[in-house]
Amino acid sequence: MSMLRTWALLVLLVVAAATDAAVPEIPRFRVLGPADGLPATTVPALARDHDGFLWAATWDGLGALRRRRLPRLAA
Repeated sequence: MSMLRTWALLVLLVVAAATDAAVPEIPRFRVLGPADGLPATTVPALARDHDGFLWAATWDGLGALRRRRLPRLAA
């Protein structure tokens, strides 16, 4: 019985080592502000549209984020 348990453990270890377990990526946050094109530093609302734009509503206007650039839209 001990030999069977040893083989089962060995097989389990080999299978576990062979599987490429995906480690989740740590989220990276970046603070955006007026230097990035955001109209203001306070953002009370965010929304994403079907085209992939992230819209940031600020008290000074509306910004649309696409690929790390925020074009400013007049308020």
